[in-house]
Amino acid sequence: MKLSGKLQRSFFVLLAVLIAGAGASIIFPGTALADQGLKLSNGIFQAEVVGGQVLAHVMSVKSNISGGGLTIRVEARGFGQGTDGAYEPLTAAEDTAPFSARKFITNIEPSSFYLEPGETRDVTVTITIPSALDNGTYYAIVYVHTDEIDTQGSAIVLAANAPVILIPRDTIPVDTGEIETLALADVEAGQPLHFLTGFRNTGNQHFKALNRIVMTDSDGHEIVDVTSPLTTSSIVRSFSYVFDTAVTPASSLSTGNYHVISEVYNENGSLLDVTETDVELTLPWEIFPPVIVEESLETFVFTDEPPGEIDATAKSNLRIEFTGIDNVTGSVITARYDGEPKVSIAFTTEPDKGGAGGSGILFSAIHTEGFIKGTVQIDFLYTDADIQDFDENSLFLTYWDGSQWRSMENIRVYSGANYVSGAVDVTKLVGAPVGLGGVSVNGAASVSIWIWIGLGAIIMAAVAALSMVLVRRRKNN
Repeated sequence: MKLSGKLQRSFFVLLAVLIAGAGASIIFPGTALADQGLKLSNGIFQAEVVGGQVLAHVMSVKSNISGGGLTIRVEARGFGQGTDGAYEPLTAAEDTAPFSARKFITNIEPSSFYLEPGETRDVTVTITIPSALDNGTYYAIVYVHTDEIDTQGSAIVLAANAPVILIPRDTIPVDTGEIETLALADVEAGQPLHFLTGFRNTGNQHFKALNRIVMTDSDGHEIVDVTSPLTTSSIVRSFSYVFDTAVTPASSLSTGNYHVISEVYNENGSLLDVTETDVELTLPWEIFPPVIVEESLETFVFTDEPPGEIDATAKSNLRIEFTGIDNVTGSVITARYDGEPKVSIAFTTEPDKGGAGGSGILFSAIHTEGFIKGTVQIDFLYTDADIQDFDENSLFLTYWDGSQWRSMENIRVYSGANYVSGAVDVTKLVGAPVGLGGVSVNGAASVSIWIWIGLGAIIMAAVAALSMVLVRRRKNN
């Protein structure tokens, strides 16, 4: 859809759940429309069918809009899916799959209507099953959408996908698939390696799947063996899905060739396909962004045990404690920087632009492996000499998340003990630099001076204005 006008945008908010609950709320994006939306109830239709059967499915559409009504359109569409798993309504020209049920939808009543705020309207979808059916699941989408809504210079369209899943009786389910591509994404120091596995569902039904990546060096020594979670959405038959499986080696990797095996399994644990290839690292990969002090590296290993307190104060100025974590098999690596880490955004950059918004004082780094939940309490130690140019009460803690500096939670300054504490989700600490920042005393003094100068200028301007008024009054008298 092409929209005209300045600063117009189209927002398509799609409800696309293959096997889920009977109803879901779809909310307009954006702060201005946070309290507005539609509610689609009984929007998913799945049934076992036989040839010649006629079915009627009733769904409800409710307007949660305040301040205006909505014009609603309801259409039969083909069932598509992107490589990220998102479901897409296909037009007749796009819908070429032999298992499409779009043409099975023979009537929608009503196909268009107007909803007042808070009003609910039932829509009946009639589905006519042809006499001859193949062995496999058929799919369609009932596409519910509004006309364009103009708001604050933008054109917004609210839409919802109501899946239709028809399974012929006596269908023998077949889960098969093939890996079409395997590649290593761009490599960035301090970030996991991302292996992209393109997988196509060649079976006759939808299913969820997971990806296993095994990486070895040129001598056959295993570097990583990682299995992804199951896909959030099912992979529809004939469509492809790209697994983005992140792996973090336990140590740095030099340049050269590495061997990678990718396997895809269905949710029952059956191997669907396997492929392997060689990848080349043209630059060394480091756990942390450059440049750490090599002598400061320490590794702490846990084997099916509660992670105890880690004392890395001698080499990295860090003391680490875990909460909300039971037994874990994993490791923690700590290190120290002699200066600011070489990342894409400077520490002093304003927070709304990805920076920390203060001056960097000390920098260390933490990498966790094998932790899936819990909180890390970090104590960052400093000396009086480290903060001699800073206001101690202004000290704060941040971490680098791969794209920006983020403030930790529950930050407290223990001036008597010379450390600052903060908390962060353990899963965020993957090759993560940690920064101790603050406001310099000179900077604070300069700000104060400029404040006084500004106040003085305002007072002088006010006095001058008052003098002019008095002179005018005298002239008038």
